[in-house]
Amino acid sequence: MQESYGCYGKQGDSFASARKDYPEKAYKMVCTGLHQGEHVIDLGCGTGISTRGMLAFMKQTVTLRGVDNDHKMLYRARQVPNPKIAYRYGSVHECIPAPDRGANLITAWGSFHWFLWRRLPEEIDRLFREIHRVAKPGARLCIVNKQDLSPLARIAREIVGGVAGYRPVGVKETYQPLDLLRSRPYTDSSGQYFHAKEVFASQKEVLQFFKSMGVYRQIPPGKHKYAQDQFKNRTESLFRAGVFERELRISVVSGYIPNISRH
Repeated sequence: MQESYGCYGKQGDSFASARKDYPEKAYKMVCTGLHQGEHVIDLGCGTGISTRGMLAFMKQTVTLRGVDNDHKMLYRARQVPNPKIAYRYGSVHECIPAPDRGANLITAWGSFHWFLWRRLPEEIDRLFREIHRVAKPGARLCIVNKQDLSPLARIAREIVGGVAGYRPVGVKETYQPLDLLRSRPYTDSSGQYFHAKEVFASQKEVLQFFKSMGVYRQIPPGKHKYAQDQFKNRTESLFRAGVFERELRISVVSGYIPNISRH
């Protein structure tokens, strides 16, 4: 079951309905400095939540390209069409579907840790070579993440671990994107951090979020209903006045892509 961890296509409906947008503050941090006519590539765009979210904070003539390696997620992204966004299928490790030296900004909203998970050093090197290939000189890479400070993620891992019989992998446990960029080395690498909240108005909504999580894919066949019931029982006490507020730490890590030969 662990082989499917992080493969979200079969959870696309839950993902599209339950995942919350990033705060405006994060979009402003990422999109600051973009000029008319520039181009953005969003890696691991999924259903396009954050790809679309950037539009409100960009100049009118900026264009976006969302890239994902899951046809089912891209299908859902294309259900909300926008003439400024082109969605493309492709692997970030093999060939990002974009021309050489075309992007002024490359983003990864809640996806970059999956690009590194269980990857060999040479595969990570290929990932960065691809990023450098599609980037214009002086382009910026922005990696954005949500860290769950609420009990929600812990409860989900405990329940899945109980039914699966092993401790679910914590993909972000050793994930340090700022150190990664500095080691490449990206210039002016920095991290900005702030706290935010996501509001869930019902247990049904929280359950949908559970079903959208990567860890949910590790539940053995025939155990999903049991895990869902356990999750509902464990999260009922989190609600106050009919809502649950998920506490988050948002990280926006960025750096300017080094001027490396493309040969």
